[in-house]
Amino acid sequence: FRAASVHTGVTCGVLAAAHALRPSEDGVPTLSGTGVYAGFASLATVSGGSWFAAELIYSERFARLVEAMAASPGKAAELHQEQWTKPLLSAAKRRDPGCMLYCGRAAEWSGLKGFGQDIDVG
Repeated sequence: FRAASVHTGVTCGVLAAAHALRPSEDGVPTLSGTGVYAGFASLATVSGGSWFAAELIYSERFARLVEAMAASPGKAAELHQEQWTKPLLSAAKRRDPGCMLYCGRAAEWSGLKGFGQDIDVG
């Protein structure tokens, strides 16, 4: 999930920079308005990049989140946490709460404290 989050952050940064160079009439950075990915005819992905690409291509809600993060870089982490990370982990926790708890603890015991805290979302 971290790779998908990194791809999201990079895309938000590129989108914000492209918008700063050529602002849209309505003042909102959009993927279509800036054309940041317009020069690419195809893509190849792996692992977290695949998660990111699939969401960006097929989820209008996710694309709006990316655009909102680009529009408000100071709130990007909070927006991502509330609209992507927490819902994802909440769904996994509802499905198998014990697994999420034990995975979080195992990550912490392995020295991955931040990752363990990410997993153990209340």
